[in-house]
Amino acid sequence: MSRVLDLTQPRRFGAVLAGFAAVLLVMAVLLSVEVRTNLRRLASASSENVQWTLSQMEVEMLEFTNAVILATTTGTPDLERVRLEFDILFNRVQTLYGSPFLHQIVAERNFRGSLNATQRFLDDTVPLMDGPDDRLRAALPDLVRQASDLRLDVRKLAVVALGHFAGQSDARREDVADTLIRLAVLAILLVAALVGLVIYMLGIYRQTRDRGAALARLNQRMNTILATSLDGVIVTDRDGQVLEFNEAAQRIFGMDAAEARRHRIDVFFAPESLREFDFGRTAPGGSEPEAPIVGHGRVQLDATRADGTVFPVEIAIQSAFDGKDDLLVAFLRDISRRVADEKELVQARDRALAGEQAKASFLTVMSHEIRTPLNGLLGNLALLQGSDLTPEQGQFVRNMDISGKVLMRHVDSVLDLARFEAGKAEITPRPTNLSNLVQNVIDGQTGLADHNATTLDWHWVGPPAPWLRLDPAALEQVLLNLLGNALKFTPRGQVKIELELSGAVDGAGNGTQRSDTLEIRVIDTGQGIPEADLHRVFEDFVTRDVSFGRLTGGTGLGLGIARRIVEAMGGEIGVESTLGVGSVFWLRLPVRRVRPGTDADGADSPAPAARALDILVVEDNEINRDVTCQMLRRDGHTVTCTSNGMSGMNHAHNHRFDVILMDISMPVMDGFQAARNIRNSDGASRDSPIIAVSANVLQQDRHEIERAGMNGFLAKPLTGTQLRDLIEAISSGAPAPAAARPDAATLIDTQHLHATRTGLGDDVFDGLLGRFCTETDTLLSDLVCGPPAPERAKVLAARCHKSAGSAAVFGLNRLRNALLQMETALKTGETRGFDTQVARLGNVWDESRAALHPQPPGM
Repeated sequence: MSRVLDLTQPRRFGAVLAGFAAVLLVMAVLLSVEVRTNLRRLASASSENVQWTLSQMEVEMLEFTNAVILATTTGTPDLERVRLEFDILFNRVQTLYGSPFLHQIVAERNFRGSLNATQRFLDDTVPLMDGPDDRLRAALPDLVRQASDLRLDVRKLAVVALGHFAGQSDARREDVADTLIRLAVLAILLVAALVGLVIYMLGIYRQTRDRGAALARLNQRMNTILATSLDGVIVTDRDGQVLEFNEAAQRIFGMDAAEARRHRIDVFFAPESLREFDFGRTAPGGSEPEAPIVGHGRVQLDATRADGTVFPVEIAIQSAFDGKDDLLVAFLRDISRRVADEKELVQARDRALAGEQAKASFLTVMSHEIRTPLNGLLGNLALLQGSDLTPEQGQFVRNMDISGKVLMRHVDSVLDLARFEAGKAEITPRPTNLSNLVQNVIDGQTGLADHNATTLDWHWVGPPAPWLRLDPAALEQVLLNLLGNALKFTPRGQVKIELELSGAVDGAGNGTQRSDTLEIRVIDTGQGIPEADLHRVFEDFVTRDVSFGRLTGGTGLGLGIARRIVEAMGGEIGVESTLGVGSVFWLRLPVRRVRPGTDADGADSPAPAARALDILVVEDNEINRDVTCQMLRRDGHTVTCTSNGMSGMNHAHNHRFDVILMDISMPVMDGFQAARNIRNSDGASRDSPIIAVSANVLQQDRHEIERAGMNGFLAKPLTGTQLRDLIEAISSGAPAPAAARPDAATLIDTQHLHATRTGLGDDVFDGLLGRFCTETDTLLSDLVCGPPAPERAKVLAARCHKSAGSAAVFGLNRLRNALLQMETALKTGETRGFDTQVARLGNVWDESRAALHPQPPGM
């Protein structure tokens, strides 16, 4: 097979060279025209009379000056001559203004100023010349002085103009010289282009002479390539008739070249393989072959050897042109070995997947089987701990209980891993209060945080959106893994959780349904993770390093399981860390904002408790006390209410209560002292559960709650759901649940406000709301008097605390937070910016009142 020698490059070069010569010729003609034009301009320049006019101006100015001087020196001045000379000078200046060349020299330095001075003199003198003789005669001395001063400006006009036109003449002469030089250069280039054309023609002659020898060498080279190619090469005409059949093709098909040339190419392939590749057929009414396979890269077909054996080949077909006819060139290779290897790999993969599935199923079954006796073991240990044991036996039992629980956690981790590997993990999204979920996780890890002397907190970044549709159990497991991991590696540091929601309203038009992304960040100030290990932290059975991993314990499965859960929820998880500074574990989940449902949020509608209890409520805030008591009574409980710790202690001493709800900050006796007195007495309620209730409890106050003998803590404002959960927990013997803190960034929690109104009824609710508004107005009027004295500050701080609790009842979160800040400032004696803080509190109260009153009754 041969190809035509490509002569397009030298031909293209010749065309470019000829075009270049033509361009040079056109440029030479244009430059000749330019030279002729410049010469004409030089010839016509002498006819310009601006220079003569300026020179005559100087003469006319001199004549006018002499006439004025002569008129002043004679007894009978010749005023008519003065007027005549002035008119001549005036007309000369007007002639200058009418010159078309004046604009060329006006921009010259000093010309415009002198011309303006001359024009001003003429304009000022015209009234004298046109006036009576007496006035002109009296002004002659001034005219002499002004004319003498103006002679220098008139001379400047002539000198500047002469310099300008002289420069123009020089420039024109230089332009002519430059044009002549360019014309000469173009002539040289034109000669060079002609010489290049001659040389090009000689090159074409040599190429034509060498063409025969080059074609012969090319044919020999192509024959060598085809003979030594490992791939089969088949060349056909446009109808598919075989023209060339190289040695590799002969080996592949078991047929010599002479025999192959008697066939069309399609006889070498299985008929069913060619149904969609009907190459070699002429398209109806066209000249091009209908060949979908041509130019589409490598495809796999079934070929047929001369002995009838069918085998797979990989083939690529391209069209070509040999200078006379269209050709099809097929490159093919036998891929029988590769196809067999691929089938073997697929079978091996299927066997491996089956083994992995069997392993996962085995782990799932074994984990369940291990948990059954382990649960029995831990249950019996718990019973054994309650029996009479010696101190040594008690220590042994506690050690076994700790080891059993550690083993249970490991089994749970393996069970979770096996469940994900077996594809049996299910994600069940439902409306969830994310704020409550996170607070419960935080509260559950408080013991570990205190043990490590680590502060633990959480907050929303941006507007809070507590109600989302997600799987709370799955998310809680992820947060427990991440939070436990952060606390374990952050001794004497800080760990916090940040929640951030971003997204847009769903196109369905339902404003409560949003397609959002929830990002949760667990941030710690621990030891950090080396950059080289960041990509491994979410792998199974991986700890930060062997020694520290052994020191802190763990299987290394927690983060791997968290990754699987997040991915099952359709999200992603990652980590950023700086060694020695800390780490940030983040996860992003697709969620939807939802309105809290009756089942999901536990709407505060009246519902009977599992068992009616006898409850003591100790609360100094009348509004909070009335709300709590009304909710409990509507649920069927017997409720005793009292307003201070001393009275509550006396009631608890004389009567057995099932549970005591104890406010912390109260007059006469605070909640801590009342709880200690109840526990240390032999009263009827010394063993009753005591639950601390407060709107503002610091971390150190939580420890005081435990030391006072209290059994749990609930944050104000209390809702019917919280109270029912508390009653249920106490009835079942479980720990009292902790409530989420109100979001201080929200002006008004409408859901809580609705729940409070529903739980109390409209009449009771409206009465309490009116009382609260009156109390808040009175408090603000007392605060605007300026920073109080220490004794009065204590009284105002107590009133702020009381109003903060009442604000929480009505869901006024921002007002509650502002009142608590004011309470802290009054207690600490911080008076700087007191007036500003009071004004801010007043603004918040105005906004809160405006948000309360539009609420329709029975909302």
